[in-house]
Amino acid sequence: MKTFYSKALKYTAALLLCTATAGCTSFLDEKTYSFVSGDDLYTTAANAELALTGVYDILNAGAIQGTGNQPLWGRGMHYLMMLGDEIAPNGISDPHHQIIASCGYNEEADFVSMAWFGLFVGIDRANHIIQKVPAIDMDPKRRDEIVNEAKLLRGLYRLYQAWLWGEVPLPNTPNSSAEAPREPLDKVYACIEEDLDKAYKELPDRNSNVNGRVNKWTAGGYLLKMYTYLASCKENRVGQELGSPTNSFDWVDAEACWKKAAAIAEDIYAHSGYKLIKPYHYNFLADTKSSQKEECMMVVQTGAGGSNEYFLFAYWAGPQGNVGTNGGGYGWIRPTGELSDKYVTEDSRMGWNLCGSLGNNVTDYTTINGAKYFSPVALYASGANLCHGKFRQSDPAARTSQGIPTWASNIDFPMLRFADIVLLYAEALYKTGDESLARELVEEVRKRACTDTDGKLDESALNAMNSAYYKTDFMEELLDERSRELCVEGWRRIDLIRTGKMTEVIGNMKTVNDAGNKYYYFAPQMEPIKNNYKPYKIWMPVPKREREVNKNLSQNPGYTQTI
Repeated sequence: MKTFYSKALKYTAALLLCTATAGCTSFLDEKTYSFVSGDDLYTTAANAELALTGVYDILNAGAIQGTGNQPLWGRGMHYLMMLGDEIAPNGISDPHHQIIASCGYNEEADFVSMAWFGLFVGIDRANHIIQKVPAIDMDPKRRDEIVNEAKLLRGLYRLYQAWLWGEVPLPNTPNSSAEAPREPLDKVYACIEEDLDKAYKELPDRNSNVNGRVNKWTAGGYLLKMYTYLASCKENRVGQELGSPTNSFDWVDAEACWKKAAAIAEDIYAHSGYKLIKPYHYNFLADTKSSQKEECMMVVQTGAGGSNEYFLFAYWAGPQGNVGTNGGGYGWIRPTGELSDKYVTEDSRMGWNLCGSLGNNVTDYTTINGAKYFSPVALYASGANLCHGKFRQSDPAARTSQGIPTWASNIDFPMLRFADIVLLYAEALYKTGDESLARELVEEVRKRACTDTDGKLDESALNAMNSAYYKTDFMEELLDERSRELCVEGWRRIDLIRTGKMTEVIGNMKTVNDAGNKYYYFAPQMEPIKNNYKPYKIWMPVPKREREVNKNLSQNPGYTQTI
């Protein structure tokens, strides 16, 4: 049986090249490359760039070295990050999606195995670059940038591994041992910190080489994410109830992490040049990318041409509708009443993020930057057509004419937004003693939700929001604000875990709509999640097939320990 180490790390640089040529359109000019041997791959500047494209390719590859079907940010990762109180699964017909969406995942779940494999392949590709590119005779400045981009991506892939599984093996050279054990969290995060810090200090403010690439502030943003996560996990004794030394945060110096977080957040806020764009929803459409890049510090790029890598929209996001006529999705993912309760109607984010279905509408539409977007119908009194509306598709006919399949989306998925940074800055300030400024930053995010595109602020709406959203406990208010702003972007799961609230939140989810509230129509769909959830499910299981090959891989507590 082929697994991560036996299948991924033994791949030669030549095989890496074969996959690298399948990179996203925006990441590299589309050309036909001849086969290059492993020895030749790391001898020219052009091939170094090609190898780097292979590291980026992991983000949205349709398959990774023949394994998986959109295993990471094209589809699979969105499901792995969905646990919490924002999303209710509804009518999911595919068992691979359903087992993740219902929190029924175990060590044999395909999406879990594909993510494990894909992230390690990305790390191995980065390792080849980090080791071999420094010897290439090329422009020294660009050579250093390539190496630091690879380090940033290696750190990012490891960060997601640590968020999902905790302890993981740490291959730092190409073709590392096939029998490496999982390493303790302090070692894992030391490697992540080293890579991200190096990129933060040495990459330029913007990546001028290729549109959409990572930069200094991307690295800083993920360092900020890492420090807030570690400090929170230590303060909230995350995982201690499991009674296992695996994935312990006892080693973390929370005070030092909060100070580092505050310093980095201040630097990004003051000097990065990113901003909160208006309107809010321009972050989530394919036809507003020129605006999106002013707020999004990292995106997963998609598009027609070359390898045709896409966001599998129909399986995940957007209003339910007809995939072929109005750009609707399957409606597998619906909002919860608990999410709707966080909003007041004066908050324009509610009207965008929560909406009715598209139904069969093919006549009522809005034009945005020349593209036609069909409008959701009114929400039924029962709430039966309640949908997540954050990500929306343009007219399928227009996309098809561009070579984009009807089921696919050319939306650039926002991995890291400036709004997230502002809220993390507020959290770090609060934790280091400045609640007043922290509250001002939260209000800054809210202001966008009641400011028109001409910059006119609706003071009445802002006052209503501030009044309704205020909580004496600032952290409770902040977590709610993060959900209002960042819902279905993959952060709620991490926020609930790091603050020690996942068990409480899942336990309090309603499974009966006894009051007939239209926003709780899908409450019964939460019952399988409540039944399947156990505290140990804050960690994903180490895939069974990996442990069958590598006997040194331990399992996370709660899952089947024997092979």
